[in-house]
Amino acid sequence: MAVLHALLDGDVSARSRHELADLVARHRWLDSSRFLLVPYHLPGAESLNAAILGGYVDHIRRAHPDAPLPAVYRAQGLLADARAIRDRMGTEAFLAELPSSGDPGWGEVDAGWSAAGLDQAFAADPDSELAQRLISDVVPAFMPSYVDSVVGAASAFVPLDQGLAALSNHAKSLGYDGVVLFLDELVLWLAGKIADQAFVGRETEKVAKLVESSDANRAVPIISFIARQRDLRELVGSERTGAEALSFQDQLSYWDGRFSTVTLEDRNLPVIAEQRILKPRDAEAAQRIVEAFRRTDALPAATRDVLLSDGDTDAFRRTYPFSPAFMQTLVHVSSALQRERTALKLMQQILVDRRDDLQLGQLVPLGDLFDAVADGNDQPFTEKLKHEFDQARTLYQRTLRPMLLTQREFTDEQAAGHDDADAGRLAAFRADDRLVKTLLLAALAPGVPALRGMTARRLAALNHGSIRTPIPGQEVAEVVRRLRSWASQVAELRVGTEDDPTVRLQLVGVDLSAILDRVAHVDSTAARRGLIRDLLLRELGVHDTGQLELEHPVVWRGSRRTLEIVYGNVRDHADLRDEIFEPSQDGRWRLVIDYPFDAVTHSAVEDRARVHDLRDRAPARTVAWLPGFFTGEIPGKIANLVRIDYLLTGSRLDEAASHLGADDRARAHDLLRNQGDSLRSELRQVLRQAYGLARADERNVLDWTDHLVSREPGVSPRLDVGRPFADALTQLVDQLYRATYPNHPDFDRQHKGKDVTTAELRTVLAVVRRACDEPDGRVETERSERLPLQRIAHPLTLGEEHDGPFVLSRHWEAEFERRAAQDGADGDLPV
Repeated sequence: MAVLHALLDGDVSARSRHELADLVARHRWLDSSRFLLVPYHLPGAESLNAAILGGYVDHIRRAHPDAPLPAVYRAQGLLADARAIRDRMGTEAFLAELPSSGDPGWGEVDAGWSAAGLDQAFAADPDSELAQRLISDVVPAFMPSYVDSVVGAASAFVPLDQGLAALSNHAKSLGYDGVVLFLDELVLWLAGKIADQAFVGRETEKVAKLVESSDANRAVPIISFIARQRDLRELVGSERTGAEALSFQDQLSYWDGRFSTVTLEDRNLPVIAEQRILKPRDAEAAQRIVEAFRRTDALPAATRDVLLSDGDTDAFRRTYPFSPAFMQTLVHVSSALQRERTALKLMQQILVDRRDDLQLGQLVPLGDLFDAVADGNDQPFTEKLKHEFDQARTLYQRTLRPMLLTQREFTDEQAAGHDDADAGRLAAFRADDRLVKTLLLAALAPGVPALRGMTARRLAALNHGSIRTPIPGQEVAEVVRRLRSWASQVAELRVGTEDDPTVRLQLVGVDLSAILDRVAHVDSTAARRGLIRDLLLRELGVHDTGQLELEHPVVWRGSRRTLEIVYGNVRDHADLRDEIFEPSQDGRWRLVIDYPFDAVTHSAVEDRARVHDLRDRAPARTVAWLPGFFTGEIPGKIANLVRIDYLLTGSRLDEAASHLGADDRARAHDLLRNQGDSLRSELRQVLRQAYGLARADERNVLDWTDHLVSREPGVSPRLDVGRPFADALTQLVDQLYRATYPNHPDFDRQHKGKDVTTAELRTVLAVVRRACDEPDGRVETERSERLPLQRIAHPLTLGEEHDGPFVLSRHWEAEFERRAAQDGADGDLPV
């Protein structure tokens, strides 16, 4: 509209732009025409009459201060009638009928009417204070029956079609060939009143009068340009009945049929932004910007694809440092709001906000857009959108931001830059902040292609440059780590299990913290130990019978064994007596697993010291698995999971959330289940760190490396970092029994965990007997006999089977003869 206004106004700078040269040339007839250009800003107007007719009067007062006003006020008719009465009665008689003194509320101005005062009042503008005073005195005196119908007449307007005719005649009298009305935010104005059905219906009907009217007496044409911005059909709420909604739709269809549409496509925005917002200061600056943009070619292909979204390189060049993905989201979000700030103003605001730290070569992260949207007073068009925006703001202020501040040990003042803060931690906090704000935008605008199907990799790309890692290329892994950590604390955040997980933030207005607080009493040391025991035994693949001493069947080298497992506090004599550290049967090993937490006054050093003390007193086939202790936020997360598990059992949630409606309780159930899943996933990873199967993060686990401590001298088992718990347990069993039975034949060389069966032993025995009966010790075998022979006969060196014949070995015959010779035995050897 601003450009159109400038062209019609003959603005030289606008008409001389090369982009508009063809347009100007096609409409040379405008050069000989003179138009009265009237700009409008409708928000705040009481009615369309007041907006259009009153706005015209205001414009005339500015543009033509000496010109008479158009006849658009009802007061003008009243004043004309009053003047006619005075002329008929005479001034003296007219004055005699008027009050001798006015209402004290008028102050010193009202000291009674005089002939001169009447002349001034009749000559004054109809909406002036003097004219209003005269009308308030004249109507009761000369037209008492019409007092109620003309209340407020001094500022009231004639019907719109009559007023438009008056505008047309008035413009012609001033020498204009036409009137152009620029009606900015007309639809936004109506949208703001959408709940008032009578108002919207009444004012919507008036819009068509701009094109056609019962009063066709228009001396010059009136051309109206309306900034539509939204389709009012989208804003009709469910509170309207079907009949009311259909009636409203008919009104809008009638409106649509009388206006032509000028479509300004979103693809024009990069060109406009390039000229209005992103124009270089000079030639040198332009060259530096070009060089900086060229460096975006070096971005990883996956990152560049995300940033381009549905755009192209040319659009990216025009809007740099804003990516096409940023621009897509900007257009969608800004169009959803009732805002005075356009997309261009939002871009300008972001650049102003980042003026102290945004450097040439950096891209504007998408997360910065949320601040520009949320910090304003703008409201969405529909109640649904308004509810979602309110939920997004609340979720950020109540949950997400406090979580980020706590993690980085920041205050609000430090995060805002008002207090001194470590630069590295501040940068990390702002990166976190942008990630969660991008997720909020994705929740608010799921239809934007750039935000659809959000993953950790896409999230990192949309905020390219915000995530810094010691090793380049690890940004996505770092984003995944942060997301999983947040998901265990924020029920609304759902993170998938993939390497590049999908991620989604749900805007659900249920305060889970209040529900969790109601069951704080269930969080105890015993409950936490039970939770970790359950998680750990599941990861190990051990069946929990609920007993202190568990028997875990294992297969070692094809033979069935039993590993005894005890879970308890190793340092605590009251929790685990000394005899617990010994296996119940000869030939078995016992594994004692310690808790990954203890009272703050104790450490894993005490656990190790007790095992050493027991070993010094008496060896035993027992190994203690000592974890590093949890620290940081992990104990609190365990506490939350204890409460969540309690709530999700039976009908406990219904009892704890009885203050919520059924729908909200269902949402709370889903959120709690989601948060519980995230907490379990994170705790599984932290358990691997604590028990030495993954590199320990000092934010989660205290430093500790002596994880396996044996009571058996000479047995020092080790853990392989990177193994799952079940594999680590299998490896540990192998180390323990290998130390006990180093020469045990391996009947499970393929590590299938299958023990030798009686049927397999009988098969091997039968084949060996047949071979013994043959002079050369060679027999043919059936296909069903070959695998048992390979599995058992080979390790026992009874013979060799080569996919067909079995050849008996002389190993044991030679061994017996050697032993007999050593013992001096002769003849038959008893066995």
